[in-house]
Amino acid sequence: MAACRLWHLPLGIIFALGVLPSIQAETETPVVHYSPNERMTTPFGPAPADIVITPSNFLPCYGGPISLCYYSGPEPHGKSRPDLSCDVTSDGAFANCRCVVIPYGPYWVDIHAILDEDVYLDTIRVCGEGGSGCTEPNSAPVCDTINSNQLFADAADPSPQTISTFSLALNPIPGFEIGQTNCDNAPYAGCMTAPCVSTREFIEICENSMGTKKCISRPISECACPTVTGPFQVGQDKAKCVLSKGQTPENVWSAAYNPTQANTAPSPGCIPDAPGEGGCPLLSKMPGSDPPEPIIPAKPPGDVCDVVCGEYADSAENSVQNGVELGFTCDATLCTANGDPDLVGRACSGLQEGSTSAILLLETKVGCSCCASQICECEPNPETNQEVFELNAMQRQRFITPQCDLNGTLCGKP
Repeated sequence: MAACRLWHLPLGIIFALGVLPSIQAETETPVVHYSPNERMTTPFGPAPADIVITPSNFLPCYGGPISLCYYSGPEPHGKSRPDLSCDVTSDGAFANCRCVVIPYGPYWVDIHAILDEDVYLDTIRVCGEGGSGCTEPNSAPVCDTINSNQLFADAADPSPQTISTFSLALNPIPGFEIGQTNCDNAPYAGCMTAPCVSTREFIEICENSMGTKKCISRPISECACPTVTGPFQVGQDKAKCVLSKGQTPENVWSAAYNPTQANTAPSPGCIPDAPGEGGCPLLSKMPGSDPPEPIIPAKPPGDVCDVVCGEYADSAENSVQNGVELGFTCDATLCTANGDPDLVGRACSGLQEGSTSAILLLETKVGCSCCASQICECEPNPETNQEVFELNAMQRQRFITPQCDLNGTLCGKP
C-alpha cells in the first residue's frame, strides 16, 4: 500500500518528517488517471506541493471554464456548508476533490505547480522560472493551453473537462472569504492545474443582497489532486489542519505552501473584470445625469483601438449564436452578474477560444472593468445589440443592475 508522496529537501529544510503511514479510504482510484509532473520546481518541494514564494509566481490568465478547489477539503457538517470534500484514494497518492466550476473570468496559475510537465517547461521558457516575465493576462503559455482544453492532451484518462486553478469569483460571498491557517507537517492535496471531470451535480451558494437572500446553483466538478506531506497553508482562517483522526485520514485539505508563511492566494492590485473589492471599477456616470451618461477616458494613442475593436469583432467567430460578438455580451454581463453562472455562461462561453489580449491590456492600463469597447468606441453589430438588450432584461428580472442602468453604456437595442 503506497503512501502520500514524501519529499526530503535540500538546504536543511525537511519537507516531510519521518514516514507517513499508509492511507486507507473508500475512494479506490483518482477520477482522472495521469502522471503528474514530479520535478522539484523549487527548493521547497515538487510541482504537486503547490509552492508559492513570490507574487510573480501567480500567472494571470483570463478565460474558462475552470474549477476552483481553493475551498475544498472537509466533509460537510450539517447544511452550513456545501459538499466540497477531498477524499483520499486507497493508495494515498491522490485525493478526489469536489470543486466549484467558474464559467468565465480572470484566474491565476502558480507557475511552480503546473502538473503537465511539457506545458511547465514551455511556460518557464517564456516566463522564467519564477513567472516574472509574464505579467500580462494570457501571456503565459499555460493560459492558452487551459483555455483550449489541451492540458494533459492525450495524457489523461478520461480527458479533463476543466482544470483546477485559482479564482476570486467566490471571494465576495460570505463564507468564501480569503483567509489563512498555517499548518505543520501533514498530508494535503495540491490541486493547482489538476485535471477535473463533471459530476453533473450542483450546489447552492447563497448570499444576502440588500436584505434579500439570493441563491445560485453552481456546477460541481471532481478533480484528481496529487497528495503530498509537509507544512502547508489552508486558505481559510482558524481551519482545522488535520481533518481525520488517527493515522489513516480519509479527507485532506486542498492547500498550498509558502515557506515565508505569507498568503498563498494572489494579492494583485485592481483586476479588470474581477468581482469584489479586488476588481477594477466600472466606468462612472456623470454626476447628476439621469438617465446615466458615462465618463469615458481618452482613447489611447496609435492603433491600439483598431486592435481592440478587431478583437471584439472577431469574437463572433466562436459564438454559438450566429453573428453575436461575445466580447460585447460578456462585457455587458460578466462585471454585473458575476454571481450568476447561467447568465455569464450564455454571455461569455466561447470567448476563451479567441484573443482578448489587447482588450485586457487596455483595461489593465486604464484600471477599469468591462470598459474597453466604450473607451475605443467599438460598435457592436445588430445581432449583438439585440443579445445585449436581452441579457440586460434578464439581469433586471433577476434583480441585477446592468451596466446600462449604472453608467449608460452597453445598453443594446431590441
